[in-house]
Amino acid sequence: MALVVQGCNISKYIPPKKYLLEKVTIKGAPADELEQLYSLLRQNPNTRILDIYKFNMWYYLLIDTKKKREKWKRKVVKLNTQLSGYEAQLSKTDSTNKTKRTSLENKIARTNVEIDQWTNREENRKKTVWEEPVLLDSTLLAASNVQIKSYLFNKGYYYDTVNFKVKTQGVKAYVTFNVKVGKAFYIHRIDYHIFDKRIADIVANDSVNRLVKPGQKYDGELINAERNRLTMLMRANGYYNFRREYIYFEVDTSLAGNLVNVGLGIGNPTSRSRHRMYRIGTVFVEPEYIKDEKEVKDTSQYNGLNFVSKELRIKPSVLSEYIFIHPGDIYRADDYQSTINRLSQLNVYKFIDIQYIPDTISRPDTGILNVVIKLTPYPKQAIIYNYELNTVEESQAQIPTSQSIGSAVSVGYVDKNLGGSDMTLQVKPYGSFEVPISILQHANAIDTPIYQYGITTSIIVPRLVLWPFQLSDNAKKQVAQTSFNLNYIVESNVEFQRNTFAFNLTWQEKLSKNQTLTITPIDINVVKTGYLSPSFDSSIVATRNPLLIDLFDKHLVTDFRIAWFINQQPLTMVKDPYWYLRFSAETGGNAPALIDKLFFNQPRPAGATTSQIFGINYYQYSKFEADLQYYLPVLRNDNLAMRLITGVGDPQSIAGLFFPNTRSLELPFERQFYVGGANSIRAWKLRTLGPGSYADPSGTTYFDKSGDIKLEGNIELRFPIYGILKGALFTDAGNVWLFNNDTNRKGSGFYFNKFYKQIAVGSGFGLRLDFSYFVVRVDFAVPLRDPSISSGSEWEIDELLRRNAWFEQNLQINLGIGFPF
Repeated sequence: MALVVQGCNISKYIPPKKYLLEKVTIKGAPADELEQLYSLLRQNPNTRILDIYKFNMWYYLLIDTKKKREKWKRKVVKLNTQLSGYEAQLSKTDSTNKTKRTSLENKIARTNVEIDQWTNREENRKKTVWEEPVLLDSTLLAASNVQIKSYLFNKGYYYDTVNFKVKTQGVKAYVTFNVKVGKAFYIHRIDYHIFDKRIADIVANDSVNRLVKPGQKYDGELINAERNRLTMLMRANGYYNFRREYIYFEVDTSLAGNLVNVGLGIGNPTSRSRHRMYRIGTVFVEPEYIKDEKEVKDTSQYNGLNFVSKELRIKPSVLSEYIFIHPGDIYRADDYQSTINRLSQLNVYKFIDIQYIPDTISRPDTGILNVVIKLTPYPKQAIIYNYELNTVEESQAQIPTSQSIGSAVSVGYVDKNLGGSDMTLQVKPYGSFEVPISILQHANAIDTPIYQYGITTSIIVPRLVLWPFQLSDNAKKQVAQTSFNLNYIVESNVEFQRNTFAFNLTWQEKLSKNQTLTITPIDINVVKTGYLSPSFDSSIVATRNPLLIDLFDKHLVTDFRIAWFINQQPLTMVKDPYWYLRFSAETGGNAPALIDKLFFNQPRPAGATTSQIFGINYYQYSKFEADLQYYLPVLRNDNLAMRLITGVGDPQSIAGLFFPNTRSLELPFERQFYVGGANSIRAWKLRTLGPGSYADPSGTTYFDKSGDIKLEGNIELRFPIYGILKGALFTDAGNVWLFNNDTNRKGSGFYFNKFYKQIAVGSGFGLRLDFSYFVVRVDFAVPLRDPSISSGSEWEIDELLRRNAWFEQNLQINLGIGFPF
């Protein structure tokens, strides 16, 4: 509070005849160019939190004052004096007095560390917390004026004027850049001047990918992008020595109106009448390369490649599948990058070095490139250790019912090329425990840690194995992976022990730079639960809830799953607009239903929600989910993050369409939708909201808070506070519903004329430690609208204003690793 009060009196901190730069405004510029123009300013006002308060500047002025900074300098002088004394004593100490010499050497080392810390304190503060007051500098304003004019000219606004005015108020200065842009120029015609016919043909045949086209507004950045594109096009078609400097553009502004003609030229090398096209000569592969090694190695050939090795860890027949550079091929930069990407995915080599060497020994350049591929391997086998802190949503928990924090330890064995193949074997036993952050109360549960242990076994192959379709040559170059996973997990607490056996086969392929496709054709989960508490067993039976009873009965869940990703979720704040999309679809129970129909053909038992094979319940279902996220830089240093999730599930599989008597009546518990918790609607605990307006009379049951339909939206303003400490203001909204209203859960059904009245709303504030590669956060949230409250009083903001104790009773604290979305 003191900072805010004292912040009103800034004048005493500003030198005479100087002004604090309070605000910079750009007027008259095209709206779509404003953000970029602001980024070009050579001088900006001090950073504000939420564009309101200059915390960093006032920290510099009021906390680390000038007097304190002078004190730091005196401290450095004092330490240097001490250091000189210790060094003098050391020089006079006899070499036989090892005890005293060791003591002095330790003092010298500690003093040097202290000197570094105090000397660098000011510099470190500037990098994290400090901001000195930004004083108006007319030279920098003039430079900004030039930058703005140059940028607009490059964007096709040729006859523009830019000037700035400074208005002072006390010791504060307000700067306005006034921009008057002329008409934007548009491209009338593009003339090509390419004197090498082969290159002219390549450019003409690739016209569909041109970035610069008639009718477009002239844009210097787009012209530069076209130059880079053509350079890469040439290097993808044999022109190893082609450089972007060969490409030039000419602009003719003599046309009437606001039109220009653009001339695109590609010059020839000074010593030749046309560019030389290169082909691949001899290819050498050294799979066990060690720098400066003198050992003589043998050379063997496979598929046109020369393998130089003493003992091949990976068979040439396998390794050659990951190399796309072959003798006789024309040089293509794409083949180089594809080879790097695919060899890296083997996870066998620490360093990958591909060298192209023109064949000019004893003769002029012949257009032949010999290639040397040097591969420095990792150790073949490894023991890996892993310790982690997690929240329940990141753990292996099969029945997440409240927010917990815990830790996990694993020790694993890895064989990076099993049997000389491209397969990686991982065997990893692990154990973990989780402790509920708040009291866990559901169906007479006791607040107790959850213990988990098990073993995961994986075989990972960096290509598509058992893929049912023929792969094209281009598809083989894409980063792809097949994984076979076999897991056994035991989850135990004081009431029950849950054993899960799981096997799945997953294909993953990088479709493009930004798109990834994952297909899991086989996923089998067998779950068996044993009661450890007779009272808990009785309480489950007493609920007469088929879903809950089946959850703790032995059951089988199988599915076929596909997921499509566009982009990846950002790990930290973004500088440019960015979006992410995940779409997933899955259908389960088809194979068990087919077996049931062919070999058993038994109707579903009366009162049961699922059919059985071999005495085990199995579920049929289909499920679809879409997750769209958008991140927008706002207020210079802040981010506005938005997310929309929609999902729908139905106890109907493809097999159920043909065999109706095998259909399930409910989704398996593990596949139902739920909301709440650290990564969802944060004003509610995990699984304590919904479905619909249903209100649990006891307020303690967590297992019936899931549904068949999910709708959730989140918006979060993320802003820097200082250094790695960031803040966030957020609002979450959404709910889950059942397709059909459950008479035991009033208000749980989804109806188009009612669902929007059952949207829950929560809001809050968060603090984050942003380490760039991961984020640790705590979010504080309160419910603003609760659909489970009787009609007419859903908006809890009224209670907040009436009762002081309401906030304390309803505040939810969420711990998490990473952004919530």
